Amino acid sequence: MQKINILIVGYGAIGKQYHSLLLKNFKKYQIVIVSKHKKKFQKNSEVIFEKSLAYVLKKYEIYAAIVCSPSSEHLLQLNTLLANNIHVLVEKPLFDKPIKKKKFNKLINIIEKNRLIVVTGYLLRHHPLIIKLKKELKAHSKKNIINIEMNTTSYLPNWRSTPYQFSVSAQKKLGGGVLNELSHEIDLIHNLFGMPKSCFVRIMNTKKLRIDVEDVAEAVINIDSKLKIFLHLDFSNYSEARYIKINYKHHYLLLDFIKGKLIRREKNKTVQSFVKINKPRLLLKQFNFFLQSINQKKFSSENFISSAKVSYLIGRLKKSSSSNSEIKIS
Repeated sequence: MQKINILIVGYGAIGKQYHSLLLKNFKKYQIVIVSKHKKKFQKNSEVIFEKSLAYVLKKYEIYAAIVCSPSSEHLLQLNTLLANNIHVLVEKPLFDKPIKKKKFNKLINIIEKNRLIVVTGYLLRHHPLIIKLKKELKAHSKKNIINIEMNTTSYLPNWRSTPYQFSVSAQKKLGGGVLNELSHEIDLIHNLFGMPKSCFVRIMNTKKLRIDVEDVAEAVINIDSKLKIFLHLDFSNYSEARYIKINYKHHYLLLDFIKGKLIRREKNKTVQSFVKINKPRLLLKQFNFFLQSINQKKFSSENFISSAKVSYLIGRLKKSSSSNSEIKIS
């Protein structure tokens, strides 16, 4: 039986992770990879490596594509794939900067007219503890929240290949920088609390990593006139942390991704939920969601629109920092 072709565009760290995931879990698919470094991988008989996306689209019938290229290339590649009626899972962020309304509407028209699926790789949307946190938030009025703390710190050289200075995360021309690289947290703000009203942001390059992009972001994000999110993002920090803390009048919720637990703490009572889940399992959950959306014909532009709004939000955060002022978002 002839295998179904799944295309991976780009073969950096995340492209290799999807390659491994497909080989291990989806034997019925033929993997086709577009990589500028085709010669390095030609000995791998299980996988087809090509250098040109245009050539691949002429030669092979592609069922679905995973875009793992630098975010600065996403718009052009997404345009090409959608024009060829191909369902797309595109790595985060959807775009490296907000796109013009005319281009946005054109993409929406193609997605809806051709009944296509576009999913963005915001893995944490599929995390069991985020799903549980959303249920907790729905069970309590947002009016009772005092404030929200979000903190994500790590050390880039620990999780980017050597030399890290040449990784996507560390290069401005490839769409790197702390806000794009750690945009999972920006997506969670939009996903859990909606589009903020305004923000005051400071992003900076501490020079600790000798790269040409910002490595630290501090932000006060106003969801409305009363509710504030205090956000700290940092990938030049030797200590590792990743948590969301929601402070209510009479209790708090704390989701610690590293420890894999969600805590609800009241005056005399503590309730804890534990879920340890690694990145490969989250990638699998996300890819299964993508395939199920296609197979069950859940055609919708909703995921694309949501991710485009996140790119817009990132753009407004950057604008606040460059203008050194509080600015309106929505």
